[in-house]
Amino acid sequence: MVELQEGKSASANTSGRKCSVKEDRFAREFVIDLEKRNAAIRAGYAKKAATAQATRLLGRPWVQERIAELQAALAGRMDLTADGVVKQLMKDHKLAQDAGHHSAAVRATELLGKRLGLWIDRVRTEAELQSDDELA
Repeated sequence: MVELQEGKSASANTSGRKCSVKEDRFAREFVIDLEKRNAAIRAGYAKKAATAQATRLLGRPWVQERIAELQAALAGRMDLTADGVVKQLMKDHKLAQDAGHHSAAVRATELLGKRLGLWIDRVRTEAELQSDDELA
């Protein structure tokens, strides 16, 4: 069973490293809505650097494993499966479209795409490269 107390990782993970308290808080917040920037802010990271910090956190295997643990525990408690969620989103899309609620239909489509991994967050990073002499 996955331990859901705040600040504690459930078990040793395959990376051999546990999340820090702040990383664990980010994982918990991320599981709520899958919005990495907002999760980082709610976890206590600075708003200005939230997107970059969230990207770094999501790249850490031990954070990914903690998120997977939390999602599995949540799905188990709610008796949810990925297939069930996709089917429900498809039903919601059809109902919204039939009722003329186009924005709701678009949102259901967006969530389906997100669930299926069709949307990739891209971060543009610019840096001015300087030699050691220029830095001195």
